[in-house]
Amino acid sequence: MMPSDHISAILFALLVIAFGWRYFGRGLRADGFHPATRRLLLSAGTAIIVLSLLYYLGAL
Repeated sequence: MMPSDHISAILFALLVIAFGWRYFGRGLRADGFHPATRRLLLSAGTAIIVLSLLYYLGAL
């Protein structure tokens, strides 16, 4: 079984990713960013969060 701090870290990462795609995506859209640029920026942020989570969990 996973320790509670690992579960909390995973849930926090999922929450941050969902928040980012929803609110930052909306802000980028309102600022006139092209859809491909928005997707690229949000994907890069998601990758950084996932890699940080994997590092914290000891998978990297």
